[in-house]
Amino acid sequence: MKATLFEKYSVLFKALTFIFVIATVLLHLTISEEYWWYLALLFSAVMNLVYPIQAFQKNRSFGKEIHIAATLILISISGVLWYPPLLIGAIGFHGIWDWCKHKGLGVSFPRWYPPICAIYDFAYCFFMLSFWL
Repeated sequence: MKATLFEKYSVLFKALTFIFVIATVLLHLTISEEYWWYLALLFSAVMNLVYPIQAFQKNRSFGKEIHIAATLILISISGVLWYPPLLIGAIGFHGIWDWCKHKGLGVSFPRWYPPICAIYDFAYCFFMLSFWL
């Protein structure tokens, strides 16, 4: 089977993952708090598109992956527009989905990624929850 972009460029993907985490922290430290929800929406959209891209490239589980991603992105948008805990919940649910990935549900992914992403999601979820409270 042909390697996907995430598999073929594993070192680059690991570096981009690290940059994504650092960017989250740095951007929250540098931009005004009034834009934090929009930033969280952007990060939610990016994190939710990773699995559908992998599913599309592997031609497996694309329907399930895109459905979950689209649902979480729409919930995130709703959180920005109406009720921030929706966005917080979408980020937290993505962490649960990461853990399900680690246990083999949905499209397969490099083993190192889902646990790291889950930890990031839960930490970001609690950070945004504390900001909202």
